This record gives sequence, structure tokens and C-alpha cells, in this order.
Amino acid sequence: MRQFLKITTTFALALVFTAGMAFGQDSDATLDQLGDDNNATIQQNGGDGEMQATALQDGDQNALDLTQSDFGEADHAADIRQVGFSNDADLQSQGGVGANFLDVDQVGNNNETTVAHFSGSHYNKVLQNGNRNDAEIAHRSSFDNSVTLVQRGDDNSVLATDDGQGANGAEKSTFEARQIGDQNEGTLTHTGGNLEAYLTQDGFSNEASITQNTGTEVFDNYADVVQRGNNNMSTVTQGTDGNFADVRQIGNRNTSTVTQE
Repeated sequence: MRQFLKITTTFALALVFTAGMAFGQDSDATLDQLGDDNNATIQQNGGDGEMQATALQDGDQNALDLTQSDFGEADHAADIRQVGFSNDADLQSQGGVGANFLDVDQVGNNNETTVAHFSGSHYNKVLQNGNRNDAEIAHRSSFDNSVTLVQRGDDNSVLATDDGQGANGAEKSTFEARQIGDQNEGTLTHTGGNLEAYLTQDGFSNEASITQNTGTEVFDNYADVVQRGNNNMSTVTQGTDGNFADVRQIGNRNTSTVTQE
């Protein structure tokens, strides 16, 4: 089985290399699979250059599917490591007007990461140290986005989306999430441009949701939610530009709702 996986991977990487050369510029891919029953697909289609992917899957039954595609002004990078068992990372990117860096690290077991990009400039980092953590990140036709996500415990989930359809095409979007305990849930939603959101949950079974929608002026929105106890719930909704929200819930079973329109 290990030999079969090696042949499949080598063949896929050969196709990637050929596609990159055919379109005339850089393409690079490196993959190591050391355990058993791992599965990997890497495609880099090129079109205007650079692209790089490095992946390591150390344990057993890990799966990776990475697609990087470009339509001008290059960049693209990816660095993925899955060390435990039955981890899954499904990553796509498209490019067009540069950038897109991604770094994913999943050390435990049964973690999932799904990232989909569309147009240029996305900088993402995802680290999931524990088990059964789930992170989904989606960007569409927007520029200059950044996401940093850390989940160290077990059974945490974060969903982050960014439509990037503001007046300036989301020419700034910062997500940040950190969930250190277990069974925490976070949702970050951006629509428009020049947005920021931070979310920290250190305890157990906390829920937090931040929704930011800009109007036509596109001033920064800022929202930060910190929940350090257990079974806390917080909802922040910002429907216009230039709002500021800072929520702190330190004990247990607290509930807060912030609406700014």
C-alpha cells in the first residue's frame, strides 16, 4: 500500500511540474508521506508563474488535496504538515494579482481544515494541535486579507468567511481566532472592506459570533470577544462602518449581545 501511494504521489507531482513548465514559469511541489494509507493530490496549474507547495503527512490515513491556480502576477505558497492520524486538509487558491500564503499545521488526530481562496492576496495560518478540531476559511474576490487561527484543545470549530465585495474590494480584512480549551465554537463573517475581528476563547463549550457588514464609506470596524470561562455565549453584529466593540466575559454561563447599525 505504501508503494502504491508513493507511485500515485510521484505521478501527481510529475503532472504538476509539467503543467507549470507548459505555462512557462515557476512551479514547485514537495511531498513526504511516512505512514500508511495516506492520500495526497497536488495540482499547480500555473499561468503566470511562481507557486510552491510543501506537504508532510507523518501518521496514517491522512488526506491532502491542494490546488493552486494563477491568472497573473504570481506568488502563491503553501506549507502543510499533518502528523497525527486521519487528518484532512482541503486547500484551494486561485490567485490573480499576486500573493496567497498558507501555512497549516495539524498535529493531533481527526482534524479538518478547509480553505478556499478566489482572487489575490490572502495570508492564512492555521494551527490545530488537539483532536477533532474543525476550521473552514473562505475568501472570494477580495484583496489583502489575513487570517490567523489557533485551536489547541479538542472538538473546537471555527468558521470564517469573507466576501470581499466592499467599495474597496476588502482591501483589508483581519481575522484572528484562538480557542485553547475544548468544544468551543467561533464564527467570523465579513462582508465588504476594511474590517477587523479578534476572538479568544480559553475555556470549554463557549460560543462566539462576530458579523461585520460595511456600508458605502468603508471605515474600519473593530470587534474583539474574549471568553475565558465555560458555557459563555457572545454575539456581535456590526451593520455599518466605523464601529468598535470589545467584549470580555470571564466567568461561566454569561451571555452578551452587541448590535451596531
